[in-house]
Amino acid sequence: IEHAIPADMLVHAGSPTIDRESVPYSPSWRAVVADLPGVDGTNLIRTISIPWQDLRLEALHLDSYDYFRRMETSSYRRVIEGPYPTPRDALTREPSVMISENLAWKKHLKPGDTIDLPSPTGTHTFKIQAVIVDYSTDQGWLIMDRRWAVQFWQDEAVEGMHVYVKPGEDVDAVASRVRAALAEATGGDGGLCNAVYGGRFAVSSSDEVA
Repeated sequence: IEHAIPADMLVHAGSPTIDRESVPYSPSWRAVVADLPGVDGTNLIRTISIPWQDLRLEALHLDSYDYFRRMETSSYRRVIEGPYPTPRDALTREPSVMISENLAWKKHLKPGDTIDLPSPTGTHTFKIQAVIVDYSTDQGWLIMDRRWAVQFWQDEAVEGMHVYVKPGEDVDAVASRVRAALAEATGGDGGLCNAVYGGRFAVSSSDEVA
């Protein structure tokens, strides 16, 4: 599970995992969590579905600079083609994506190729920076930076927030602060806060904090 969720906690709403039942929420939740004691940082994430050729691609967008910075200390190698470690600005210096191995195989794509993705603001060309291991969908999966999703798809909502805990802090204690803060900020409607540690989920709804 630590490979799919490279953080100590995942905050989301509507479903016990981020899937089609997830409820998008405002990025303002980030401000509620970011300055809590013990929180080392956050990253907003969302998945959008993009029709492309005969496939329906799932695109995860996040703050890729921070994601790659934190993955530098991970022992898990996700990249199978392309530069590794991944440069922190790989997906921000120009519209770029990392694509799943199955998509690369189906469409004979490789790093350096480009892919034209349709959006509400027109079709935009993305450079493929790397091919990665991911089994989220058999159609094809990709990662892009949040700036392109907001700019081209005009979608600022999020479905999840990775929360990182400062070294030496107790994850359970920080998770309790996160749940309580979101419950207060949302009137007890803060959704779910999943604390991830040791490959194990602890799931509690924020309106249970009382």
